[in-house]
Order: sequence, then C-alpha cells, then structure tokens
Amino acid sequence: MVTVLPLSNSQTDRDSQTIVRQSLSRAYGDDEPDYSEADVRR
Repeated sequence: MVTVLPLSNSQTDRDSQTIVRQSLSRAYGDDEPDYSEADVRR
C-alpha cells in the first residue's frame, strides 16, 4: 500500500520526497506492469 501525502514546500520535505521516489522505483523491477490512474483508488 502506498499513501500519498499533500505536497509541501520545505526543502526537507522535497528531499524526503526525492528519496521516497528513488526507493519506490528500485522496489519494482523492469518486468512489473505499468499502472494507470484508473488503477489508483482514492
């Protein structure tokens, strides 16, 4: 499960978001399916 939080303007939050994006991209291999916005639940 992935939880998306509101954006923040602080440098610390932007740095944290960058780290999370990098970690998430490493968590999935090249053979993982692509997901569209229709696959995301709100």
